[in-house]
Amino acid sequence: MQDGNRRTDLEEIWSLKHRYARLIDTKRWDGFITLFTDDVVWDYVGLPRLTREDTLEMYQVGTAHVAGFATMLADVQTVHHIVMPEIRFTGPDTAEGVWSLHDLLFLPTNRFEGWGHYYEDYVRIGGEWKISRIIMRRLKIVEQWYDEGPTQAAA
Repeated sequence: MQDGNRRTDLEEIWSLKHRYARLIDTKRWDGFITLFTDDVVWDYVGLPRLTREDTLEMYQVGTAHVAGFATMLADVQTVHHIVMPEIRFTGPDTAEGVWSLHDLLFLPTNRFEGWGHYYEDYVRIGGEWKISRIIMRRLKIVEQWYDEGPTQAAA
């Protein structure tokens, strides 16, 4: 593909990830679900928790998981900062990317702050770029439970 077309592809992938942050923070689940392939792989380590007993990890396949996000985040204010993309094209209609992540979540039970990276695969379907695999790994997590001071969670 020509460099001009790759530049357009790059901008479309950037826009895809920007929409990810905006749509999750504004809880626009109808738009959020359209960012992914039907068989998207979700692999998260370092999720926010509503209770201290909740797991920090999640592995799912498919877009049905978006309903779980909607339920989990119903009473949560989220702020995602996703920056510094590294995108590499692996074929005419495929790419992979790494993004730096810093997010704040204000849950009913605690304030969660995390730093890490998204590792993603993209595929172009019907002229649109979609996320086909999303891996999130934390470098650091700070949870401040409202009944005590800040704690460090193992990511």
